[in-house]
Amino acid sequence: MNKTNVWAPALVVALLVVGCSSSDTPATSAQSSASARPSPLVVPETQDSGQHGIVVPGIATNPTRMGAESISFDLPGMSFEEAVQWMETHLPVDNAIDAMMPCRTTQSSRMHSWYWRDGVDAHMLSVTVFATPITKVGIFGGTDPVDC
Repeated sequence: MNKTNVWAPALVVALLVVGCSSSDTPATSAQSSASARPSPLVVPETQDSGQHGIVVPGIATNPTRMGAESISFDLPGMSFEEAVQWMETHLPVDNAIDAMMPCRTTQSSRMHSWYWRDGVDAHMLSVTVFATPITKVGIFGGTDPVDC
């Protein structure tokens, strides 16, 4: 048997299955080519952290709960400095959060934290940006035995 006779039917079947013919038009497509293009994902500027109304950058991913009062997020694509500046702009650094008053800010080359507290040995809150291979932000609640 001739090789052409064997391959020709297989090729026709493959073209029918795949639909590679230039005369084929999608049966369900009534969209113009302009509207058929995928639109880029719109990332919101902020997202709610779920803790005390604090927002994190819209690009924040991988929310990781560490107990009922603490959560951290990865900030892919943000440098440590960008994340610190973003958080400082969006945090109420000079105002109370849920009756906790701002009490301290600490910083180093790899960590920047803001603290709020409701009295001595009382409920406290901290927001910390960490310089790691992927910049992170954490919101931590609990009690603070250290005098803020």
